[in-house]
Amino acid sequence: MAEEEVRTPATDAGAPSLVPSHPPHQPRNGLAPAIDWYYYHLMSDTDRDPSSDLPSGRFLLRLDPKLHAWLRDESARLEISLNEYCSRVLAAPGSPANLPAAEVILRAVDSFADRLVGVIAHGSWARGDLADSSDVDLLIVVSDEVPLTRDLYRDWDQEPLRLDSRSVEAHFVHLPAAGDPISGSWAEVALDGIALLDPDLLIRRRLIEIRQRVAAGEVVRRTAGGQPYWVGVG
Repeated sequence: MAEEEVRTPATDAGAPSLVPSHPPHQPRNGLAPAIDWYYYHLMSDTDRDPSSDLPSGRFLLRLDPKLHAWLRDESARLEISLNEYCSRVLAAPGSPANLPAAEVILRAVDSFADRLVGVIAHGSWARGDLADSSDVDLLIVVSDEVPLTRDLYRDWDQEPLRLDSRSVEAHFVHLPAAGDPISGSWAEVALDGIALLDPDLLIRRRLIEIRQRVAAGEVVRRTAGGQPYWVGVG
């Protein structure tokens, strides 16, 4: 059994050392062996700041050796530490940690927590046909309880992000409900959008529905002056 200490920035700031603990393996619900070996090492009370409700920022992760090797190789391929690779995966579940967009995804997760539905890339960056002047278009999909106000953009733009050396243009949206009229923007996203973060598969399923309705001829894509627009049929 491979054993790896996963360190967070709090660790490097001088957090106390790990107290070893090796609880017995307990199979759960017939999960695949590689997943079934996961458990979190819970820190003793002496490893936590008594004045804070936050954990120490350190835990021990035990896992199948083959999975350990794969994680190690992926982090080496990306030239980042194993800790950084695992931190990206844990912070943004459902998003490949090797995406150049990891910083943007983590920013969205940090900003909205459980009110974040997902992150979508669309436009020329998603298609891979960038021009020299192209930026990166992202949709930050938030739950309906989040008002779409200028404050969202003001707060986000306080720390501008870049992706592949290009500026990031983030737009905040709600996910349309099933059967809602198809807007031109969502029709375009359904054609070329990439879900960078979609932990509950809500985005992928909605985009599938929109593509099916486009294929059925509910809306039609046309162009004027080189720019696309969509019109309803019937």
